[in-house]
Amino acid sequence: MPLSEHEQRLLDQIEHALYEEDPKFAHAVRTTNPQSHYKRQIIKAALGLVVGITVLMAGLVVGKGGVTVAISVTGFLLMLASGVWALSSWKRMTGVGATVDFEADGTAAQRGGGRQSSGGFMNKLEERWRRRSEEQ
Repeated sequence: MPLSEHEQRLLDQIEHALYEEDPKFAHAVRTTNPQSHYKRQIIKAALGLVVGITVLMAGLVVGKGGVTVAISVTGFLLMLASGVWALSSWKRMTGVGATVDFEADGTAAQRGGGRQSSGGFMNKLEERWRRRSEEQ
């Protein structure tokens, strides 16, 4: 969703103030690629998956009743958590996961994050804000 002119100006002012306060930090944040962060998370999750498989197999090899079950369940839970972490990082990295709803008139409205994309509440608030700032 594109920013309004007012929001874009505010964002530019914040960015300018950040550059004035701490130029090194601002440069580091500006040059950092968010996809590299998600790629690192996926690699860590894959390692967690491998460790989970190893723990699961170790639990099967131990063969001492309750201990076997506890170790195997721990390995499975580690595998499950790593898989969920990898999938969520992948979805964030690629932008996959936003669903599309079709309105009654046949137009598609993208939905994601609980926001209303077809006008509604946020547009009303924005319009009120504009009117208020014009009155002053």
